[in-house]
Amino acid sequence: MRSTPPADDPLRGIYYAALDIEGAVVEVFGDSERLIDPGSFRLVRLSLVEPLRLLDLRGRGGMVAGPTAGISGTENRALTQAWARFFYDRSDLYTSIDGVRYANSHNQLDAIAVFERGEHAIACARQFQIRLADPSLEPTLLRIAERNNLVLN
Repeated sequence: MRSTPPADDPLRGIYYAALDIEGAVVEVFGDSERLIDPGSFRLVRLSLVEPLRLLDLRGRGGMVAGPTAGISGTENRALTQAWARFFYDRSDLYTSIDGVRYANSHNQLDAIAVFERGEHAIACARQFQIRLADPSLEPTLLRIAERNNLVLN
């Protein structure tokens, strides 16, 4: 595995997604002040136009892939990014994967990181975009905040 530190890479990109609103909110707001500040954030529903080839790192998947099951739960971004680059580069070991499926480090909900080579499979449902500050989402955000020890601003 390379020990290259995280950096901008003009040839690669990554898209982080959650499978539900709780996972998305916790991933975005769970790190620093643990404050949900909807601001100008938008919730967007994505769909797949073709299957993604994902390396599953949840449960035993992390150990099978090479590191350990703890790779999903670590807060060490430099480490997870280095492993992601390794998985990306080693098509001889992992085939040419489009990304990884993992349990996020905040509350272990399923999340997906899609490499730029998988973007062809994702479609944005323009008919379903809503501002996180929309009043209709407030009860949901309050429940998410309560369940995850966050505060809604």
